[in-house]
Amino acid sequence: MLITVPTTRTVEELAERLPKACAEEKFGVLGTIDLRAKLREKGQPYERACLVFEVCRPDVARRALEAAPEVSVALPCRIAVFEKPDGSRMLATIRPRELLALIGPAGMDPVADEVERSLRAIMAKAAG
Repeated sequence: MLITVPTTRTVEELAERLPKACAEEKFGVLGTIDLRAKLREKGQPYERACLVFEVCRPDVARRALEAAPEVSVALPCRIAVFEKPDGSRMLATIRPRELLALIGPAGMDPVADEVERSLRAIMAKAAG
């Protein structure tokens, strides 16, 4: 269900590299959520870095929405960058085909596969 990419880069390096990798794949970063900071704001201490990047490729999102507006529940795509308990770092995202299969619109596999190829490339470039 997940696409994961281990990396030796720091979370800070990944936060700099990921938007550049997105741009190379015609994706934009719509926002970044720092889950460690958000949890701390809510009185829930969490020690490991965990950033969630909301990313989108507008032309593909428009095509998907025109075909099946219910895919809006899965937009934008998310790429997480986090520290694991052992201190290693990882990038992860949900496979678009698996996610769209949960939602149910038929005929979305070509779009999902296109997005998955791009997400894999983005994560590999950021991690490399």
